[in-house]
Amino acid sequence: MAVINRLTNLHIRNVTGPARLQDGGGLSLRARKGGSKSWVFTYRWHGQRPEVGLGAWPAISLAAARAKAEQARSWLASTPKLDPRVEWEKIAKVDQAANNSISFGEFADVYITERAQGWKNRDHEKQWRGSLARHARTIWSKSINDVSSADVLNCLKPIWYEIPTTAKRVLGRMELIFDAARAEGYVVGMNPATWRGNLQSSLPKLKRQESHYPAIKLEDVPNFWLWLTTREAMSARCVQVLLLTATRSGEARGAVWDEIDFDAAIWTIPAKRTKNGEKHRVPLTGVVMGILTSLRPTPGNIVFPSSVTSGAMSDKALQKLCHKSEFFSEEGKPITPHGCRAAFRTWAELHADEDTAERALGHRRSKLVRSYARGDKLAQRRELMLLWTNFVSSNV
Repeated sequence: MAVINRLTNLHIRNVTGPARLQDGGGLSLRARKGGSKSWVFTYRWHGQRPEVGLGAWPAISLAAARAKAEQARSWLASTPKLDPRVEWEKIAKVDQAANNSISFGEFADVYITERAQGWKNRDHEKQWRGSLARHARTIWSKSINDVSSADVLNCLKPIWYEIPTTAKRVLGRMELIFDAARAEGYVVGMNPATWRGNLQSSLPKLKRQESHYPAIKLEDVPNFWLWLTTREAMSARCVQVLLLTATRSGEARGAVWDEIDFDAAIWTIPAKRTKNGEKHRVPLTGVVMGILTSLRPTPGNIVFPSSVTSGAMSDKALQKLCHKSEFFSEEGKPITPHGCRAAFRTWAELHADEDTAERALGHRRSKLVRSYARGDKLAQRRELMLLWTNFVSSNV
């Protein structure tokens, strides 16, 4: 049986390097010529003899070094055997996480702020912050490393059936936040918000629910346009433009004068502002040009500025206007700005081919189609939008 505990504190103080003193059981003291001394543990692992540094003497005393060596030997004697190097790394990570303690809310706030810099839609930041503030409030002040899967479940269970779409979004956002925290050393071990092999055993999988933005009924469009013409608010002008151009709310609200070519009657939405990441040229009819011309004296480069901030108008302003109009979808819900695109698409089925209608909406076509059809059918779309404008304004 190997002899251990051979060294004494006197031996350690008096030894001069270079030398290596064996304490036994894999523990040794390495003395260097310059006078420094450090502890090393050597062991057998899969045919090799790895060495792990245990720290410098006298910061790590003889007794402390022996305690570490004894712990390593117990790992090696366990069933199954555990690699001391791996186990010490785990302990070091836990210690690091404890030293770098930060609450879930603090880390989430920093994460969202940094991530939002790459989002095209600034409303996403508000949605992230709002959903987490409401539905993750029970873990907001808790150290992020101490949050368990049970804690995450407690956040999700109250909303899992009642508002499933929101619940799934909150889960996805929490999972991303915990992944980032693990990468930065704030969380050790498994991501507590992981679905597969974790939460899926406690939360039943929800059936995919198809949802659409409440769209105005096609027969109501001319009356809605007439109602819009009676409103003086800037939001009404914005809805008029997005209705006649079949563009998205964010594209219309974010329009700047530099994008408008008044001579060619074309609005070019840059790729960074479109949903599909491709530049979209929008032909402008005489009615749209008239609206834009009336707004052109507005100070600044933003076509539809907010009345309360220095930026573009918010989607909430358009939503509020549509609700005030008292027009409803087929399902009896108040219409939304995005629902205007659905009305156009329904109308376009009777007045244009599939490709022209999809291009007018700025939808991304398949890679194969794009590789052969490289134009954007601007002339055909201009004729289509003129017909649409005539229909929309038929009651004026």
